[in-house]
Amino acid sequence: MSWLVWLLLLLLLVGVLTNRAVNLTDPILNSALKAMTWLVRLSGLLTLPFTRLGKSMRPVDPPAMSTLEIIFEAPTAILSFAMYRLAKYVFTRPYSDDPPGWTIPYKDVTVWENSKPYKLIFKAVVQPRWQTRALVARSTIKVKSGFEIDTLTLGKGTVSWTCVIYKGIQTVASLGGDGGGGGGWKHVKLNPGNYELVLRLYAASADSTEMNLPAVRLDANSEPVIPALTTKCNVREELAYPRMQQYEIPFIKAMHHHVYPMLECQHLLPQQLVRKTVLPIGNPESVFAYGPVHQGARMSITLSPAALEEYHLVHVAVYNRASFPVYFFDVPMSSTPFVTPDPCAIDGIYLVRAVPKMPGEPTLTYIKSASNPTANAGTFGDRLTIKLLSGAKGSKSD
Repeated sequence: MSWLVWLLLLLLLVGVLTNRAVNLTDPILNSALKAMTWLVRLSGLLTLPFTRLGKSMRPVDPPAMSTLEIIFEAPTAILSFAMYRLAKYVFTRPYSDDPPGWTIPYKDVTVWENSKPYKLIFKAVVQPRWQTRALVARSTIKVKSGFEIDTLTLGKGTVSWTCVIYKGIQTVASLGGDGGGGGGWKHVKLNPGNYELVLRLYAASADSTEMNLPAVRLDANSEPVIPALTTKCNVREELAYPRMQQYEIPFIKAMHHHVYPMLECQHLLPQQLVRKTVLPIGNPESVFAYGPVHQGARMSITLSPAALEEYHLVHVAVYNRASFPVYFFDVPMSSTPFVTPDPCAIDGIYLVRAVPKMPGEPTLTYIKSASNPTANAGTFGDRLTIKLLSGAKGSKSD
């Protein structure tokens, strides 16, 4: 029970830090982030011998963190959580206003959007748990009463797609549909202002090499303000996530250090807090599952017959403790268990994304409360079963 006392006391510290942060100036905030980075690293160094001892005492089947590990990681994890909340406030405050007051064609048209270090650091704070399956394209548009988007072009070559509309950091609306070229020009009604459009296109195969980005116009029969674009993108080549490892700086490691132990103890924490911390700002239609995965463990994943009927694809990504993706795969759409052939080489977390089927005309949803749109996203319920198995082939876990 001693670690629970640590947890409660340090949660109180987190509340004080996050509430005071609103009234601080930028130099103090930046200094606080630097100081907390060193605090997390120092705390981790001081407890390292005990956590290593705890790791050697882990249960083998099913694999899990030992009680000793949890006890000595609790202070470091709470400091890390406080740092993450503070960093997110610092990074999102300049983006809480409208985007620039002009229309910008598609940019960042790549699955791996973080070729520049400053982009990677920003996304590590604001949009962690990178998308490892979809092509992502962004554009900015200035509207008077709304815009129209060519969903006929958008649907070609995809198994599913979504277009999410943001105003600042808030989600305003979401438009989505299945592939196959169905639909036509779809009107999205908006208040006057500047908005960001984020497209996520899910190809039928991760080896697809060509994707179509749609034209966007302000009014019917007018010239497109954003022209259509065909882009070549081999998802597996463009991901290039091993290159991200060079950017695993102490700041990013310290900021995401809390996620792994948080998931290990999620049964003791408010589920809304865990969900809001773990899930990315993604598609409101997506369905998610998440949890810790341990070094030496394999994953057994079973989809129910209902899941096979409801989802186009189910994708799993495993992230390290800096929240960088290191392993990802599509789950075969079969009701029989799928077991990863090799044990995981790291301690980390897994995130399962399911793309639902949306037959018929593209559906448009206006989102009224969107501080965290994925907080209202669906869950698998009994449609997905995930078990962690010990590393030896043929072992089982109940």
